[in-house]
Amino acid sequence: MKRLLSFILIAISFSIYSQNPGVFPYLKTKTLSFSGCGLGKPVTIKYPENQVKIIDKKLSDFDVDHPIFDNEAGRYDDVVMQIEIPTLSKNFYVIFSQGPSCDPHFSLYDIEEDEWVAYIPGGELYLPGGDKIYSVGHTNSYFKMRRKFQFVDGKFEEVEPQFYYVGLETKTLNPITLYTSKTMKEEIARLPADYEIEVLIAEKPIDYRSEWKYLIKTKLGLVGWTHISSGQLKSIDVKGIFYNGD
Repeated sequence: MKRLLSFILIAISFSIYSQNPGVFPYLKTKTLSFSGCGLGKPVTIKYPENQVKIIDKKLSDFDVDHPIFDNEAGRYDDVVMQIEIPTLSKNFYVIFSQGPSCDPHFSLYDIEEDEWVAYIPGGELYLPGGDKIYSVGHTNSYFKMRRKFQFVDGKFEEVEPQFYYVGLETKTLNPITLYTSKTMKEEIARLPADYEIEVLIAEKPIDYRSEWKYLIKTKLGLVGWTHISSGQLKSIDVKGIFYNGD
């Protein structure tokens, strides 16, 4: 239980960080004029001003033989800035794309090595200036995910926690059952359709064939685990929980 509580506190603290511009007051904000793909709000990049050169170029400004086109770059892709990370002795292009099938994401391109080093889903990107990057967004996922990436062996790799913060105040669309533990054996509550709940955290399955497990809080304050059925681009059991991707 102590381990679970620590994961929840870490997730909540990052959620607050991702929504509160005062947490990293030294970061500047770059806003992009993209509004499609269900983003709901402008695409933003937060970055340390002294390490970034805004260039605002289209990929079409590059020579067609440039290695940057090896990533199947599309017409929505923008090179929005060039960033230097002194601690890594690296310079990168930061590129946002809505993707070929509405998959909002950022990519980082190593200028010196002429290669892609990161694919980062979401519509919010946080560049604190070190070897770590954070993102927020509902891209190829069932809910708005808060992700962390760290530079390892020349690439930014996702640091995947056991639990992801969801923090979604919503309601049931179908009846669901809550259980006292992740084994889903002992019931703690049966909730009807159109019942207000809060989805607290989600546990990622070990393999793609398994289902995500969600920790739910009821109006009374009972907390229990459950599975949530969801469709592609369509909520089934809980409003707002659906797979946004392909």
